[in-house]
Amino acid sequence: MKNLFQIVVGAMAMTMLFIVSCKEEIKPTIGEVRVVDEEGNPVPYATILLTCTSSVNKPCEIEIEATADKNGVYSKEFELPKVLELTAGGNLYDTIITGIQPDTQMTFIKDTICNTTFISIKPEETSVQTITLYDCK
Repeated sequence: MKNLFQIVVGAMAMTMLFIVSCKEEIKPTIGEVRVVDEEGNPVPYATILLTCTSSVNKPCEIEIEATADKNGVYSKEFELPKVLELTAGGNLYDTIITGIQPDTQMTFIKDTICNTTFISIKPEETSVQTITLYDCK
């Protein structure tokens, strides 16, 4: 009787282990933004603003202000799929040296670039949107 009880308990434990291990893993819903300049180079530490758009006169519930990393990439996990307006801006720096040695002059130039587009974040996927920044006018 004791052996039969151990066999039944063992079979139930194996069945439960099999059922738990077969549970399908849910993939996260991730939105990834890649910020590049006109030449396709990443724009490090670009400022990113993600906002919702509403077709009715309701206030926007989502407003995410973020900064891209040194590779021009920003990633965030979302609970639900959504379409967001994506606005990004950054600065390009350049150095111009004029004159002939030893009389040279160094000039630093800062150029502000920006753009706006949309990102569609799909359920259980990594949705990637590359935004190309141009001269702000």
